[in-house]
Amino acid sequence: MLALRAVYPTVRKLAALDLRHDAEDLARIVFRTLPSLHELLPDPALGGKLDLFDPSAWPDDELRPDRRLLDAAATARERWPAADDRCLHIVGVRQETVTQAELHGSEFHYTLERDGDGTVPLRLATLPGAKHWFAAEKHGGLPNNGKVISAVVDLLRTGATGRLPALSRRPVRRSSRTVTEATLRRVAPHKLRWQDLSPMRAAACSSP
Repeated sequence: MLALRAVYPTVRKLAALDLRHDAEDLARIVFRTLPSLHELLPDPALGGKLDLFDPSAWPDDELRPDRRLLDAAATARERWPAADDRCLHIVGVRQETVTQAELHGSEFHYTLERDGDGTVPLRLATLPGAKHWFAAEKHGGLPNNGKVISAVVDLLRTGATGRLPALSRRPVRRSSRTVTEATLRRVAPHKLRWQDLSPMRAAACSSP
């Protein structure tokens, strides 16, 4: 959802590498065409007040998703098999994460809580029927976390691990804050001047 609205931090960082387009351009030209992003929208039964597979739930602007892609994504989701005890899932927790969105006029207002991995809220990451283990790690940091890597080896070998807890501890006091899209759009990293980069740094920025 945040990527489609051009307010996901990674999208805004990518825009810093593009000399001609801003984050909103990338969302409009690229991310709004990706079926997989639409399929990853929250399950309406779990995602709160909004059914994001309904175009009218989005602001009426150039970033509103295409109804055809939303319909195709909803149809694809219906074909997904349910999780069962063969599904072994390591979930990131205790990172500030957008857990709710409400439409206010021409923008969303987002609720942030330390209840997810920074990208996926805990309630959307846990799947009924699956087995879960939890790590206090960010979404993008999970594959590089040494304890997580060791736990994955255990899971592949035996189907279980004692390296991570099987229950997630919730904060005693669950604090939250609300942030507007206008505020998130002001987070705009400065454009990189490619001509000022060393050959090594330029290669690192352009590598897939």
